[in-house]
Amino acid sequence: MRKTMMIILTLLMLVPMQPASDIYALSCVEIPSTEDAYDKYDAVIHGRVEKVTRRKDHYEVKVTVIKSFKEIQNQQITMKDDITWGAVRGPEDIGKEYLLFLNKQEDQWVLPLCAPTMNISDAAEELAFLSEKEDPLTSEDPDEETEPAVSSSGGGDTGSPSVMQQENGGEQHVWILMAVISMSLAVLIAVLGMEYRAKIRRDRGIS
Repeated sequence: MRKTMMIILTLLMLVPMQPASDIYALSCVEIPSTEDAYDKYDAVIHGRVEKVTRRKDHYEVKVTVIKSFKEIQNQQITMKDDITWGAVRGPEDIGKEYLLFLNKQEDQWVLPLCAPTMNISDAAEELAFLSEKEDPLTSEDPDEETEPAVSSSGGGDTGSPSVMQQENGGEQHVWILMAVISMSLAVLIAVLGMEYRAKIRRDRGIS
């Protein structure tokens, strides 16, 4: 039995540690309806990604607001996105347009992990619901840069067309984690089976 416990502990140590954001994002199994999402989030916009800056623990994404359906009136905003899960689901593709559901935290727009973010080309049904809720855009943030670019606080290639091309490891981490867990469970079941058969042989006096 002691040998079995040592094997189990060894297998657990082999499982790579994942950021809490990965585990939390995987729990977003229920996508809210557009009506529920509209009521739940502080702002809803149709926006185009213009610039992405990688910070220590998040992405700073500058967005041109094409249409606003709730709260936002500026033509340019900056939002904060998760550095791990954002690389998997977007929206870090420069020049692409998205339907974004945002929350405001301490005067900063934030893209929540479970927000129903989607490419605008896939949002026909959602846009039909939102069409009567469009708000006028009244001002443009003078501090926003209009030239698309990608930058990183730690240096690196700023000419890449997409942060997802630089940070495509997020999705691989999830699959690796699942594969390691599956293999660990298979080995554990095999070891427990061997222990059980050995116990039966000992009880029956079989060598």
